[in-house]
Amino acid sequence: MQRDGKIDAARVQIELRASGYESAYGPMIRAEGIENLVHLLPPLSYRDALQDSANADGLLLFQAACCDHQIPAKVFEYLRIAKPILALTSHEGDTASLLRQTGGATIVDSADWQAIYRALPEFLNAAETHAHSQPDRSLVERHSRKTQAKALAHLLDEVIRPGARAHSFQE
Repeated sequence: MQRDGKIDAARVQIELRASGYESAYGPMIRAEGIENLVHLLPPLSYRDALQDSANADGLLLFQAACCDHQIPAKVFEYLRIAKPILALTSHEGDTASLLRQTGGATIVDSADWQAIYRALPEFLNAAETHAHSQPDRSLVERHSRKTQAKALAHLLDEVIRPGARAHSFQE
Protein backbone atom coordinates (compact mmCIF):
# COMPACT_ATOMS: atom_id res chain seq x y z
CA MET A 1 0.00 0.00 0.00
CA GLN A 2 2.85 2.32 0.74
CA ARG A 3 4.43 1.48 -2.62
CA ASP A 4 1.31 2.43 -4.57
CA GLY A 5 0.69 5.62 -2.58
CA LYS A 6 -2.39 4.49 -0.65
CA ILE A 7 -0.62 4.99 2.70
CA ASP A 8 1.82 7.77 3.54
CA ALA A 9 4.25 7.06 6.40
CA ALA A 10 4.28 10.78 7.20
CA ARG A 11 0.57 10.50 8.13
CA VAL A 12 0.26 6.90 9.33
CA GLN A 13 2.25 5.09 11.99
CA ILE A 14 1.29 1.55 12.97
CA GLU A 15 2.57 0.60 16.41
CA LEU A 16 2.58 -3.04 17.44
CA ARG A 17 3.26 -3.10 21.14
CA ALA A 18 4.60 -6.22 22.89
CA SER A 19 3.35 -8.64 20.25
CA GLY A 20 5.52 -11.46 21.51
CA TYR A 21 6.57 -12.17 17.92
CA GLU A 22 9.03 -9.35 17.33
CA SER A 23 11.73 -11.76 16.15
CA ALA A 24 9.39 -13.04 13.43
CA TYR A 25 7.74 -9.72 12.55
CA GLY A 26 10.95 -7.69 12.35
CA PRO A 27 12.38 -9.50 9.31
CA MET A 28 8.97 -9.47 7.58
CA ILE A 29 8.61 -5.72 8.11
CA ARG A 30 12.12 -5.11 6.75
CA ALA A 31 11.53 -7.45 3.78
CA GLU A 32 8.41 -5.48 2.86
CA GLY A 33 10.26 -2.18 3.29
CA ILE A 34 7.71 -0.78 5.72
CA GLU A 35 9.92 -0.20 8.76
CA ASN A 36 9.12 3.53 8.45
CA LEU A 37 5.42 2.67 8.79
CA VAL A 38 5.24 -0.27 11.22
CA HIS A 39 7.03 -0.05 14.56
CA LEU A 40 7.56 -2.86 17.06
CA LEU A 41 7.43 -1.35 20.53
CA PRO A 42 8.15 -2.73 24.02
CA PRO A 43 5.49 -3.47 26.63
CA LEU A 44 4.01 -0.81 28.88
CA SER A 45 2.30 -0.99 32.24
CA TYR A 46 -1.46 -1.53 32.05
CA ARG A 47 -2.28 2.11 32.81
CA ASP A 48 0.32 3.41 30.35
CA ALA A 49 -0.97 1.02 27.68
CA LEU A 50 -4.52 2.35 28.17
CA GLN A 51 -3.24 5.92 27.90
CA ASP A 52 -1.25 4.99 24.80
CA SER A 53 -4.41 3.56 23.23
CA ALA A 54 -6.43 6.63 24.22
CA ASN A 55 -3.87 8.84 22.47
CA ALA A 56 -4.10 6.90 19.21
CA ASP A 57 -6.33 7.95 16.32
CA GLY A 58 -7.41 4.37 15.70
CA LEU A 59 -6.96 0.99 17.33
CA LEU A 60 -5.91 -2.25 15.67
CA LEU A 61 -7.14 -5.63 16.85
CA PHE A 62 -5.82 -8.95 15.56
CA GLN A 63 -7.65 -12.19 16.30
CA ALA A 64 -7.22 -15.40 14.34
CA ALA A 65 -10.22 -17.56 13.43
CA CYS A 66 -8.90 -20.31 15.73
CA CYS A 67 -9.89 -18.00 18.62
CA ASP A 68 -13.44 -17.33 17.40
CA HIS A 69 -15.06 -18.48 20.63
CA GLN A 70 -13.38 -15.99 22.92
CA ILE A 71 -13.34 -12.23 23.28
CA PRO A 72 -10.05 -10.67 24.41
CA ALA A 73 -10.27 -8.18 27.30
CA LYS A 74 -8.61 -5.67 24.99
CA VAL A 75 -11.85 -5.46 22.98
CA PHE A 76 -13.76 -4.13 25.99
CA GLU A 77 -10.97 -1.64 26.71
CA TYR A 78 -10.99 -0.48 23.09
CA LEU A 79 -14.77 -0.02 23.18
CA ARG A 80 -14.54 2.00 26.39
CA ILE A 81 -11.84 4.23 24.85
CA ALA A 82 -14.26 4.88 21.94
CA LYS A 83 -11.66 5.25 19.21
CA PRO A 84 -12.20 3.71 15.77
CA ILE A 85 -11.31 0.02 15.78
CA LEU A 86 -9.95 -1.92 12.83
CA ALA A 87 -10.68 -5.52 13.80
CA LEU A 88 -8.82 -8.06 11.71
CA THR A 89 -10.75 -11.13 12.75
CA SER A 90 -13.17 -13.74 11.51
CA HIS A 91 -16.66 -12.45 10.70
CA GLU A 92 -18.16 -15.53 12.40
CA GLY A 93 -16.44 -15.15 15.78
CA ASP A 94 -17.69 -13.86 19.10
CA THR A 95 -15.50 -10.75 18.87
CA ALA A 96 -16.97 -9.75 15.50
CA SER A 97 -20.47 -10.41 16.84
CA LEU A 98 -19.88 -8.13 19.84
CA LEU A 99 -18.37 -5.40 17.65
CA ARG A 100 -21.30 -5.56 15.22
CA GLN A 101 -23.66 -5.24 18.19
CA THR A 102 -21.90 -2.27 19.80
CA GLY A 103 -20.70 -0.54 16.63
CA GLY A 104 -17.54 1.52 16.37
CA ALA A 105 -15.49 -1.02 14.44
CA THR A 106 -14.53 -1.89 10.91
CA ILE A 107 -14.37 -5.67 10.75
CA VAL A 108 -12.22 -7.30 8.09
CA ASP A 109 -11.45 -11.01 7.75
CA SER A 110 -7.88 -11.45 8.92
CA ALA A 111 -7.36 -14.24 6.39
CA ASP A 112 -8.35 -12.08 3.39
CA TRP A 113 -5.39 -9.86 2.49
CA GLN A 114 -7.29 -8.34 -0.45
CA ALA A 115 -10.12 -7.21 1.85
CA ILE A 116 -7.55 -5.74 4.25
CA TYR A 117 -5.87 -3.95 1.32
CA ARG A 118 -9.20 -2.38 0.34
CA ALA A 119 -10.38 -1.57 3.87
CA LEU A 120 -7.24 -0.08 5.39
CA PRO A 121 -7.15 3.20 3.42
CA GLU A 122 -10.89 3.72 4.01
CA PHE A 123 -10.48 3.04 7.72
CA LEU A 124 -7.51 5.42 7.99
CA ASN A 125 -9.42 8.17 6.19
CA ALA A 126 -12.50 7.72 8.38
CA ALA A 127 -10.37 7.76 11.55
CA GLU A 128 -8.41 10.82 10.43
CA THR A 129 -11.52 12.79 9.46
CA HIS A 130 -13.48 11.64 12.55
CA ALA A 131 -16.08 10.12 10.24
CA HIS A 132 -15.78 6.58 11.64
CA SER A 133 -18.79 5.32 13.57
CA GLN A 134 -18.69 5.31 17.37
CA PRO A 135 -19.81 2.47 19.61
CA ASP A 136 -23.21 2.74 21.27
CA ARG A 137 -22.24 3.91 24.78
CA SER A 138 -25.21 2.20 26.45
CA LEU A 139 -24.26 -1.14 24.90
CA VAL A 140 -20.63 -0.67 25.88
CA GLU A 141 -21.69 0.13 29.45
CA ARG A 142 -23.59 -3.18 29.60
CA HIS A 143 -20.25 -4.94 29.19
CA SER A 144 -18.32 -2.83 31.72
CA ARG A 145 -16.64 -4.50 34.68
CA LYS A 146 -18.83 -2.52 37.05
CA THR A 147 -22.08 -3.58 35.36
CA GLN A 148 -20.95 -7.22 35.09
CA ALA A 149 -19.87 -7.24 38.76
CA LYS A 150 -23.32 -5.94 39.78
CA ALA A 151 -24.98 -8.67 37.72
CA LEU A 152 -22.81 -11.32 39.35
CA ALA A 153 -23.54 -9.90 42.83
CA HIS A 154 -27.28 -9.98 42.07
CA LEU A 155 -27.03 -13.60 40.91
CA LEU A 156 -25.10 -14.58 44.04
CA ASP A 157 -27.68 -12.80 46.22
CA GLU A 158 -30.42 -14.81 44.52
CA VAL A 159 -28.54 -18.04 45.12
CA ILE A 160 -27.91 -17.49 48.84
CA ARG A 161 -31.21 -15.81 49.75
CA PRO A 162 -33.06 -17.88 52.40
CA GLY A 163 -35.85 -19.83 50.85
CA ALA A 164 -34.46 -19.48 47.34
CA ARG A 165 -34.70 -22.59 45.26
CA ALA A 166 -31.44 -24.46 44.75
CA HIS A 167 -29.52 -23.71 41.60
CA SER A 168 -27.33 -26.22 39.83
CA PHE A 169 -24.30 -25.10 37.82
CA GLN A 170 -22.23 -27.34 35.64
CA GLU A 171 -19.54 -26.93 33.09
